[in-house]
Amino acid sequence: MESLQRLRVLRAVAHHGSFTAAGGALAMSQPAVSQHVSALERELGTRLVDRTTLGARLTPEGELVLGHALRILKGAGISHKGFGD
Repeated sequence: MESLQRLRVLRAVAHHGSFTAAGGALAMSQPAVSQHVSALERELGTRLVDRTTLGARLTPEGELVLGHALRILKGAGISHKGFGD
């Protein structure tokens, strides 16, 4: 289940463009969001998110992983809670 949570967090970061906003949408702290993304990056051995003072944006590898994540989350029946659905 932890892997699904990490994919859900990546989806939120991509959608909201920042770790803080993603955390707000998921009822998580910004440090918790950062920990999930960092753990996913370690698991996959690549940087998924470019972090700047202005926000966060997916790398090309992050975009590729996000595409797979969306299919996995949909297949698992995990909603887009916090995304206006």
